[in-house]
Amino acid sequence: MKNKFYILTHLCLIFGLTSCATSNVDITVRPKDYKLDYWLTEIVDVTKIDKSLFYESRREGSETYLDSRYNFINVQGQKELPEKYVTYDVNLEKSMIVAILIKDPSITMYGLSMRSSETSIKRKLLRMGFTYQEYSGMNPSYMTGSFTL
Repeated sequence: MKNKFYILTHLCLIFGLTSCATSNVDITVRPKDYKLDYWLTEIVDVTKIDKSLFYESRREGSETYLDSRYNFINVQGQKELPEKYVTYDVNLEKSMIVAILIKDPSITMYGLSMRSSETSIKRKLLRMGFTYQEYSGMNPSYMTGSFTL
């Protein structure tokens, strides 16, 4: 179960945005079953994002926002993420979504969710053209071009 959590968390934390010519799927195109606010490489105007959704600046030049379907938990005046959530990292220089973290088992992407088995995740991503990378610490990863899931 612990590995499954890490697989799905890592699966949904997508970074390293460039073309993915080696894949059967274009990662930059929003999946049909994906119903959230933003997708990878989408250009966003951070001045138009609801300021109450701002979570933190994870690294210089980027900000993290909570998806509008979720609400922060207020703990002693501090914003805390709910148990289930989706966040987006926005590169401020490019005004682009560069990472999405999904920690809500009801969200599907490419027909996969946190409820999917490790075997079905691996099988699906390999069929899509990703290559499996050995576990690095606790997290398995799948790569295509410069994308890592």
